[in-house]
Amino acid sequence: MISGMVLNLVSQWRLPNGASASAQAALVMKTNANHSLRAYVRTSAQVSDAVQGKGNAMGKGAGQGANPQASATGGQNVSVNGVSQVTQVAGDNNVGVNSAVIDFNGAQAQPLAGANAPSASATNAAGTVKASVAFGNGGVSLALQTPAGVATQTVMPGNAQQPGAIAQLVQIAGNAQAASNQLQLSLLTKPMSGALLREIGAVQAMRDAAYMRR
Repeated sequence: MISGMVLNLVSQWRLPNGASASAQAALVMKTNANHSLRAYVRTSAQVSDAVQGKGNAMGKGAGQGANPQASATGGQNVSVNGVSQVTQVAGDNNVGVNSAVIDFNGAQAQPLAGANAPSASATNAAGTVKASVAFGNGGVSLALQTPAGVATQTVMPGNAQQPGAIAQLVQIAGNAQAASNQLQLSLLTKPMSGALLREIGAVQAMRDAAYMRR
């Protein structure tokens, strides 16, 4: 039976001039000795500025690799129930990755390091590279913004009108950029006792009997 879960989300961006941005979020839910759920969150956002004198792969000096002539738009308007992964790339020598993994063994159930806070944000001195993460309204969102594009992850809860959704988006309009979104859900399990198995079987039998009387 499921006894808890660990949800880890990481968004990362590396620019060719050495600047980088990352946002991390972790949600942990576990049952305690009283069989009640305990939950907590961790968040982290980091931005590092350009490395002095480092150029990009296109030989333009200490550039950010952004291309004003290229565009990657429209992904923010995609609305899908369930899981959606959108990658839009315009430019050369780029890497854009969306990854979502579910681990049923709980082997990777280690929460990411970070502060025990519902939100975090960071930006460089010029305000051109930003990272943010926030839990709220039953969900979580991560966002990276750079001169060459954006990377976002959103987990939205379901309601009576529509099911929940997980959305990953990478938009790159530049050269020599490396951006990624990673989501990992690890489910913690424990063996079911004989008494619980019998209880589940009795409930199922009563439901079947009620159905056959219709």
